[in-house]
Amino acid sequence: MLDDLVKTIETLQERIKEHGHRIGAYESRTRAALIDPMLCALGWNVADPSLVDVEYDVSHKTEKKWIDYALLDQTGQPVCFVEAKKLDDKSRPVSQTIGNLQAENEAKKSAVRYCVSTNGDQWIVYDATKTPPVEMETSIMGRDASKSALELLALWMRSLQLRSFNKAHEPLFDVEVPPLPPPPPPPPPLSTEWTSLTGDFLISNGPRPVAVQFPDGQSVALAVWQDLLSATADWLYGKNLLTVSNCREATDSKRHILSPDGLNHYGKPFVQSVKIGSTGIVLDVHLSNKDKLRYMRKLLTHFSIDPSAVYLKFP
Repeated sequence: MLDDLVKTIETLQERIKEHGHRIGAYESRTRAALIDPMLCALGWNVADPSLVDVEYDVSHKTEKKWIDYALLDQTGQPVCFVEAKKLDDKSRPVSQTIGNLQAENEAKKSAVRYCVSTNGDQWIVYDATKTPPVEMETSIMGRDASKSALELLALWMRSLQLRSFNKAHEPLFDVEVPPLPPPPPPPPPLSTEWTSLTGDFLISNGPRPVAVQFPDGQSVALAVWQDLLSATADWLYGKNLLTVSNCREATDSKRHILSPDGLNHYGKPFVQSVKIGSTGIVLDVHLSNKDKLRYMRKLLTHFSIDPSAVYLKFP
């Protein structure tokens, strides 16, 4: 189930990238292309009226209202409401979403606790019993699909039908994840010209490194400071650690210096960028030399590579 959910999220990520401009302005297209497939992947078959009541009627007295989806338990009672928005709508309509839930509970003496607002990319879950009411907020774009899957498992049908809301923190349902091999011990420096990445050397006024050696003994010549990051990303990609899908958060969740589309965390193009070989990954090089070195260390550490096992050669 978890593997299928990850594949669905990867498909939706590609769909947004390729067709977002055609989907974005229409709620109906957003629902058909993004929201319905996600709900189905979580066990909520939107075509099955015993599981999902589409356009659920919450009209009261003279006021006509409908909720886009009511997710039902095994007795046919709602356990969660889902409000759909068009992909281009980035608003957070908490008052409307929770208001509909509370009105429904009052009118029918129900006890629906959770409601969701989504534009197909951003999924916000509200708990009407809490202040502030946001229980979970996640976006499937700009992050690794497996991480999004673990969070969205909180909306899994078998869990919600029991009125349980629990985000997963590790893979479930007998999905075996092989343990990472222990990092290799740092090799000895090749000569006095080589200095560990965690060693002392000048950045601003000192000479730039002319080569880098990685823990497996691979050495790469460096022409400019930015080659430090390029060579590191390329080496991690070759080790099947860095991928197009996980590159955004591989250095810093607050500032993406790697992305598959050359866009930063604000969705704007990198000021200065280079492509990492044929990997499909774009690197932001609009950084000081000090930051290039700092992000190189963060990138290695993210994938459990000891920076002290990496050496720089100075002239």
